[in-house]
Amino acid sequence: MDVGLTTLREEDIAKHLATAQSLVTRFVLLEAARRDSNTEIAGTRRRFVATVSTAGQRSSREIEFAKTLGAITAEDSLLSPAQHNVLYKVRRAVAVALAVGDLYSKQTGLDALHARNASSVLEGGEADNYRMLMEAAAYVAAFSAAAYVKQLVEADGEPTSDV
Repeated sequence: MDVGLTTLREEDIAKHLATAQSLVTRFVLLEAARRDSNTEIAGTRRRFVATVSTAGQRSSREIEFAKTLGAITAEDSLLSPAQHNVLYKVRRAVAVALAVGDLYSKQTGLDALHARNASSVLEGGEADNYRMLMEAAAYVAAFSAAAYVKQLVEADGEPTSDV
């Protein structure tokens, strides 16, 4: 993997705008289930052990960023210029993060593993490497989005003053 500077072209970012728009509009967040019981038996400091396993269950939440942003000023159905600015910057940050994730995928060979995984099951070290690279790609994308938003918000002073 080349650790030098990498060029991110505008076409690569534009390719992800539709996905970014759908993510700032609405997405579903899956959370891993807690392993410990949250039902303590009153006064005994012991936990209730269910007879039916729920270890595989996950909870989910729907996140609607654009709607949440619009709900800040309930008296006006339109976004304020500052709110629109934040929404635009977050959408752009998500598109940039997805493009950076694509570059990371190409430079690490994750794209080839992804293609092989789509056609057949990966096994052994190859499967472990795929999982590790997928996890790393998610971290790279999340960091890229956060850094992009931080840089843009600071560049305009405090555009989130009414948010």
